Amino acid sequence: MNNINYEKNNKERVVYLDILKIISMLAVVFVHISAQNYYLVEPQSFEWKVFNIYDSFARFSVPVFVMISGCLFLDNKKELTMKKLYFHNILRIITAYIFWAILYAIEPLIFGQEISLKDTLVRIIEGSYHMWFMFMIVGLYIVTPILRKIVEDKKVTEYFLITALIFTIIIPEILGLLHITKLSQTYSKLNITITLGYSCYFILGYYLSKKELKKKNEILIYLLGILGFIATAVISQIITNKTGKAYGHYSYFYTGVMLEAIAVFILVKNIASKIKLNEKMKNIIYNISRNSFGVYLSHILVMEILQARGISTILFNPIFSVPIISVLVFIISNIISEIIHHIPILKKYIV
Repeated sequence: MNNINYEKNNKERVVYLDILKIISMLAVVFVHISAQNYYLVEPQSFEWKVFNIYDSFARFSVPVFVMISGCLFLDNKKELTMKKLYFHNILRIITAYIFWAILYAIEPLIFGQEISLKDTLVRIIEGSYHMWFMFMIVGLYIVTPILRKIVEDKKVTEYFLITALIFTIIIPEILGLLHITKLSQTYSKLNITITLGYSCYFILGYYLSKKELKKKNEILIYLLGILGFIATAVISQIITNKTGKAYGHYSYFYTGVMLEAIAVFILVKNIASKIKLNEKMKNIIYNISRNSFGVYLSHILVMEILQARGISTILFNPIFSVPIISVLVFIISNIISEIIHHIPILKKYIV
């Protein structure tokens, strides 16, 4: 979903990042399709268990997207001026947000519903629920010049990642699972905000893009990624069983999700480096990858239109409905994005 400018014929383009964008965008669709009827079925039902497994599996999506952005924006070998950062990268996200926020705000009209002017304005300001990512990525772009200074020094980078792992991932998750309110309040007083939030994934992506791992370490990462997926699904199921209410241990700052993201990133990076692709295949991958921002922006609209016509995950067995509908939404959204990319003015400002 990042929108740094690297064109089709740019020799510096990294194919594995294109592939990661495609996989992660499909995973984003999987997450939202899995959650479509998440709270409309019984927590103990077969349907809910399937939704939980799919959702747990696809949670690497957003972290990997942020990691990709980190790879592209934190490389000090690539010039990134303040003018380009604000008047190209950030401005493009703002204009895209305005267009799609307005479209989603008037969406009820598509379904023949009435909506007041006040509600419309509120919906424009808030944006659709999936558009939170745009606020977050703009925040990361704003602090990118600072983060670029951090990654200049390998030891400082590693120290940053270690502190982020401890204070952003591990401690908050443990305190949350144990429900120790007083200790959580005391911990919050540390206020180590520099390592909090998605900057950890931003820097982690850049770090892993430059890091060469031994084969045994790669295998360990893959095993931990599988364990991360299993832990995410199992913890969600255990707490759901205990409380009788649907619970998803899906935070992008939980250890299991982080392990998934790292494993997917390394796996795709390694596989892509071993596969020889011709230019035609590279261009196909690029074109699909280029559409990822447009897919992200449009896929919720596509999903909701299909749902209004009865096409949802409870239409038939969720083992099949989730992947089938996810792929369908992904394809339709890609077509929408591709069409917009052929309209000169729109492709520059809204996808």
